[in-house]
Amino acid sequence: MKKRERSVVARRWLEPPRAPVPDHPVWWANRGGQPALLPEDAIRIRRAARRAREAYPGPVGEVLAAELSSYVEQGWRAPDHGLPERLVRDVLDDGPT
Repeated sequence: MKKRERSVVARRWLEPPRAPVPDHPVWWANRGGQPALLPEDAIRIRRAARRAREAYPGPVGEVLAAELSSYVEQGWRAPDHGLPERLVRDVLDDGPT
């Protein structure tokens, strides 16, 4: 009996589509268009995290401080009406901006 030859099909790995790399670095915004957190904003938020621990002793202060610390670590500024910015204003008693 004669074996029938099968044609060979080249296979390649399936890769997810990649976003095009810009010609210039975009340091001021992420993909959602949110601006980067400025150093003075990061200092203000860390001050609010310290103040939250002092003003609300126990688990509540720890949760507020952890939330504010994670906001700084994310590196992108939230809208002024967003929860992190409202929390910073409330803890520091800055009032509306």
